[in-house]
Amino acid sequence: MLKEHIPADLISELMGPDGLINILPLVPVTELHVAIQYIRSKFNEKTIVEGKEKDYTSKFDLFWSYFEKVWMRDYDSNLWNISSIIASGQLEELVNRTNNALERYNRHLHEHFSTPHPNMVFFAQVIRQEANAYVTTVEDIKKQRKARLVHTLQPLFIIPQDYYEFVRIE
Repeated sequence: MLKEHIPADLISELMGPDGLINILPLVPVTELHVAIQYIRSKFNEKTIVEGKEKDYTSKFDLFWSYFEKVWMRDYDSNLWNISSIIASGQLEELVNRTNNALERYNRHLHEHFSTPHPNMVFFAQVIRQEANAYVTTVEDIKKQRKARLVHTLQPLFIIPQDYYEFVRIE
């Protein structure tokens, strides 16, 4: 969306913790098109830039076209939509569906390399150090020298009540 030159504050409003886009993983897959219509009906795609109102509707048209093509057609919506998990009562089994931990570890590992393509010997040394550190951490947890990380359930975004009214009308 930044590529489309949509202001960051508009993007944050739509995609932040309280952003309406957060209903998409929660509504049934069969309602995704209606949910997008609901979001667009509630979200103001205009903003004030340098004292003038600027309309970003055409830019959001591009975003929503991209979203529908990539995240609703190219990829199976069940990969990112958790409505079936919620409906089946298995939500407590859902700890984390993001790759944030993996991204963090990737950054951590990258800090060990001064070049993008290290030689094989250096790469193996770093991986061996990482493996040893992991084994040490596991042993420390087993022997209660270190506390185990506890992942708490994150509160789900609450679907606004007027969404259900919107769905009934559509």
